[in-house]
Amino acid sequence: MLSHSRHRRTARLLLLASLVLSACGDDDADRERERQRLAKADAQELGSELFDVIDQVVGYRSALGRLPASLRQAGIDSLTPTTSRRIDRGRGLGVTVSFRRTDGHALSQCHGTEMVLEDVALEGTMRLDCQWIDGAPVEMTVPRVTR
Repeated sequence: MLSHSRHRRTARLLLLASLVLSACGDDDADRERERQRLAKADAQELGSELFDVIDQVVGYRSALGRLPASLRQAGIDSLTPTTSRRIDRGRGLGVTVSFRRTDGHALSQCHGTEMVLEDVALEGTMRLDCQWIDGAPVEMTVPRVTR
């Protein structure tokens, strides 16, 4: 049988353990909220650039009747100080914009097709296929932000 002081000590230890565990849970939740906040900001930054590139490539196609072989051919720089861009020619037009340095970012890149132009015109948002820094895919929907 435990004495009264042992009950108190056991109760204090249990309370301390539960506080420590709940604090750890709060830290994990806070980290995840911050990661999601960063991801949304990254997706908006990459998405805005992606939208502009796709818009220019579609303009090139409208003027010349074909997609450019490269971004350079369309008069678009493939490198900026913070991003790299590439045209993805598959079953239509796709563009990928990647951060050149991923320090301080949650996402490494986002990809979109010319459907982002229609989505923004109809809904004001665009759906992007992005990638976390660790390489895992994530779909993001963000509003069109003009720069």
